Amino acid sequence: MSDSVSDKTKVLIVALNSRDEADLRVRLERLGYSVAVATVPLEHALRQATTDPPDLVLLGGGGPTDCVAQQVRDRLDRPVILLASGSADDDLPDDDLPDDDLPNAAEPFPLLVLPCTNRELHFNIQTAVLRHKAEQALTRQRADLHATLSCLADAVVVTDAEGRVRSINVAGERLTGWPEVEAAGRFASGILNLLDPVTRLPLTPIEDALGGRAPVGTRQFILVARNGRERTIEDSTALLSAKSAATAVPQRDSLTGCVFAFRDITEKLRAERESQQVWRMESLGRLAAGLANDFNNLLTVIVGAGTGGIEALSSSPAASKDAAVECFSQILTAADSGAQLARKLLSLGGRQTLTRTLFALNDLVLELAPAMRATLCDEVGLEIQAVARNSTILADRQQIEQVILNLFLNARDAIAGAGKITLATGSGASPGEVRLTVTDTGVGIPVELHSRIFEPFFTTRQPALGTGLGLTGIYGIVTQSGGRVDLTSTVGTGSAFVVTFQLADTTTAAALIPGTDAVAATNSVVLLVEDDPAVRQLQTMVLESAGLKVRAAASGETALCLFQTAPDDIGLLVTDVLMPGMSGLDLARQLQALRPALPVLFVSGFSGEFMEMEGFPPGQAGFLEKPFHPQSFKDAVLRMLSTRDL
Repeated sequence: MSDSVSDKTKVLIVALNSRDEADLRVRLERLGYSVAVATVPLEHALRQATTDPPDLVLLGGGGPTDCVAQQVRDRLDRPVILLASGSADDDLPDDDLPDDDLPNAAEPFPLLVLPCTNRELHFNIQTAVLRHKAEQALTRQRADLHATLSCLADAVVVTDAEGRVRSINVAGERLTGWPEVEAAGRFASGILNLLDPVTRLPLTPIEDALGGRAPVGTRQFILVARNGRERTIEDSTALLSAKSAATAVPQRDSLTGCVFAFRDITEKLRAERESQQVWRMESLGRLAAGLANDFNNLLTVIVGAGTGGIEALSSSPAASKDAAVECFSQILTAADSGAQLARKLLSLGGRQTLTRTLFALNDLVLELAPAMRATLCDEVGLEIQAVARNSTILADRQQIEQVILNLFLNARDAIAGAGKITLATGSGASPGEVRLTVTDTGVGIPVELHSRIFEPFFTTRQPALGTGLGLTGIYGIVTQSGGRVDLTSTVGTGSAFVVTFQLADTTTAAALIPGTDAVAATNSVVLLVEDDPAVRQLQTMVLESAGLKVRAAASGETALCLFQTAPDDIGLLVTDVLMPGMSGLDLARQLQALRPALPVLFVSGFSGEFMEMEGFPPGQAGFLEKPFHPQSFKDAVLRMLSTRDL
């Protein structure tokens, strides 16, 4: 016989009467099977079969053969077919018996009634052997899958269609604290105590996925283990279908279960936080190094010019006047450079003082175009597309001008040889926005540097060509102005910086713009509070030279006492913001509680925008940024005095 099963199948006949045994043996051999006959008793037959294992056992004999068949299958791990003789009624199952009275072996073991045709004999043997091979393959598959899952570092929980746990691997046991023997049969929500990382509300992703209430996919959860330990996990959920492999959206009628795979990312998140902290410290180190270098340069000029000025004045006054004036001019220039650097540093954190005005971004771009073109060589073109239908914003015009010029200069420096720069305005991605896009056809910026491009003192230029504060300052100015900066760049193609601003509400923005008209000095007393003696002395000298009376205090507590001695005489409070003890903000609140109409001028190196957040009415609170020119200080004081409620 050519059938592949019968060609390889060895059949063992056990406990059959001699007549049927001889007939069956001849027929099987004719069908191409290898046949062996075991002698009784059963134990002897099993030992014989163990020595030369068959592929299938034909078990005959009367009585409770189901128990015997079970022993044979357990010992040999081979399929068993029960044989019953048609001449012996007690060997045949009684069709009139209730189902409950049938032998238990009728279910796991097939029954073949003799006599039978060769076709029936061959079909039953072939079916039993193929079924046993399939069961063995499935058993091996399950063992391989179990071994594979046990080796995985990721935890895996498999449930049925109702959400009851079918299996959980070793990693899952370790993370949840539930052994598989205890977890099996429980609902997944009973062993997976999952919380939302933000709200800490309980979540049931497996039940939600099975019920179609939530999409499957990858998310993060807080896993509370059986012992109460919390870990952050990242999961990947898939549904099981009888008609296909694991899938995101199987047919609901074929749903058989869910696979919930997750990994512990607690240490990964901790490492990322540490890496970010290292990155911050490196940025701070570069910032400190750059600052030290720049300020040392300024101090060198100040010390050198101051020394030269003193020496010039010590000489013949007539001959050295011009030299002294030049030295002191250098001191003022260095001081102004220091102030500019300080403002740039404040812009990095969005804490500089901005003088907001209403202006059209289109107009500013068009005004700057001639100056920008003048810096380009003949090989580089500049295209202006100021086409935004509405480009009115409320911002510091001078600072936005610096943003545009810095982006233009970066674009120019990125082009080696011929190229093109485009400045274009247009509507933003969302309603109520306007964008400025500066595009170049330069060398481009590698993707790995995109996340660092706005770091302080990080630059892609050669060391002698820039400090690296330009883009950082741009980011600070734009962010403080309520906008954002985005970068797209490809190496060899060029870069595009997109700056997005909120369009101004012109009906209300005008009220936010402070007036600039100064008024003449009055006989009112200015209460001056400054903890730095040199600054306090300078401020007093400037105010007294303007004809104002000054009561100076080195602390908020002293100023409060001075005010309480003659509260009606004080026409204006001029105070530093950050001072030991009582801050300028606290002092202003206490004095305005006593005199609600008392105007206040805050003087500090930090931004004055905090005043609106702290509840100071714009009309009664002003701000002056340090360092200041004496004339600017005097003008600010006179302007605030004009707001008094006389």
